[in-house]
Amino acid sequence: ANAPRLGHLTWVLRALLDEHVPIVDLATILHTYVIEELFDGAHEHALARVREALSATITAHVAPEGRLRVVTLGDDFAAQALWYCDADRATDVARADAFLTALHGAMALADRHDAWLLVPPATRGILRRHRASMSRSLLAATELGDVTLDVVATAAFEGSSPARAEAA
Repeated sequence: ANAPRLGHLTWVLRALLDEHVPIVDLATILHTYVIEELFDGAHEHALARVREALSATITAHVAPEGRLRVVTLGDDFAAQALWYCDADRATDVARADAFLTALHGAMALADRHDAWLLVPPATRGILRRHRASMSRSLLAATELGDVTLDVVATAAFEGSSPARAEAA
């Protein structure tokens, strides 16, 4: 039987702290980590599962009033995000560059609206590496508990320019 590796768990805890996720609920973190045997998988997968287990903590931290301002990704943008995060995708440097340019535009849009960028759960781990230019973090819906979402804008993907469609 495999045993938890301290370095792997430390990476998960540090990533949570780097993203300003409180780790006071160590019981939930360790329970999820050990019961689901996350130490056998990739770091990003382990972090995603722990974040999902901490959804109540994350929600209380980012939306203490029970409401959260978000910028969502339009359908085309979400599809591009899934393509970008697919390890088996064909190398297309121009398309990847266009996606990253649009992603940074979406992050800037979230910053302008003082909102969080809500992304597909399957893409959050890889996209979080590109959040250096924004003050807010990325969230996936699976990381949120009972909260009312106020969608303030939707980021659209149109080639290399991130068009913005403001919510009504």
